[in-house]
Parts: sequence; structure tokens; C-alpha cells
Amino acid sequence: MKKTIISGMFLLLCMVVFFVGCTTRKPAVSIIPGGFKTFSLYGFSFKYPADFSMVRMGRPGKEADDRSGVVIVSREYPDDKLWAYQVTWFETTSTYNEKMLEGNIEEALAGLESTEGIFSVERGEIVNPEKSEDPMLYRHYSSASTEGEKVFGIVSSFYCPKNSKVFAVMTMRSRAVSDEEVLQDFLGFMDSFSCY
Repeated sequence: MKKTIISGMFLLLCMVVFFVGCTTRKPAVSIIPGGFKTFSLYGFSFKYPADFSMVRMGRPGKEADDRSGVVIVSREYPDDKLWAYQVTWFETTSTYNEKMLEGNIEEALAGLESTEGIFSVERGEIVNPEKSEDPMLYRHYSSASTEGEKVFGIVSSFYCPKNSKVFAVMTMRSRAVSDEEVLQDFLGFMDSFSCY
């Protein structure tokens, strides 16, 4: 049931971002046994822990491509704890605006709330990093399932003018972590993210 709930959360966020219309950061310190792999395709790249598995998908009935898609890298640990990152993207001809990014975040969290088995979703404040290279917003969240499983993370949305794409990045950790740990995990991932 836990895997179903978490899979449902990922897929719902993917659908929400598809159908809704980087930053100077302090490097995060992560000790990752086995090092990192690099994903580089579709006009962007990022690093992720080498022991994570990766899934790519597109809109229903389609493959991921340069125009839109989802990449999920994750690892489920023996104690049934999840650590995951999800990147969703779509090309846009719309002019970027902050309301669009805020709407993507809100739609993602509303979708998470409507996922079967999710009992509640708590939201933090929307943050607009002042020194952001590209327009970006992010928000802390935590969710609880009806089985008592908790997930902590950040959902973000940003626009990359280099390739006219809107991105949503979602982090998920299903062990008790502080807001600072969640933020450092997100910033560490985003430090390796590049769009071109």
C-alpha cells in the first residue's frame, strides 16, 4: 500500500504539471556511497546518487521527449523508507510569470491531497530565492498517509529561458527530517541541475 500511495503521489504530480498551463546556493554536503550518476537529455542535466533507480515517462500513451516528460530517480531502503527526486518539464510559448509558477506548486500539492490514501498535506510558505538566476519558487511540504507514513520534501517550479521550458522539481524523504535537512537535500540536488 505504501508503494502505491507514493507512486500515486508521483504520477499525480506529473499529470498536474503537464496540464497546468538557477540559484546561487550554499553547496549541500551529502555523503553518498558509490558516488553519482549524471542524467543529461531533453535540454537539462542533473546528478543523482549512483544507487538510485531511474524511470522516464511521458504523457499517457507517449514517451518522454524534448517537449515534455517526467524523470524520477529514487531508492527504497530496507526499512521501507523512500528517498526520491522527480523532475517534470514541458515546453511553453507563454510568457513566464510568477503566478504560473505559484499555480504549478499549488496544483501539485492539491493533487497530492487528492491522492487515495493521503490523509493530509501541510504546506510551508512559498519562497522566492532573491538571488535566483532563473525565475523560481519553492515550498516545503509534508504529507501523511492513512497508514501513518509521512513524507517530507520540497516542490518547486521554475522557468528556464534558455530552452523555454517550465520545470517542477519535487523531493521526497519518508523519514523524519528537519526543514533544514529537507532544504539542504533540495539545494544539493538543484546545485547539480542545469538547463541548456
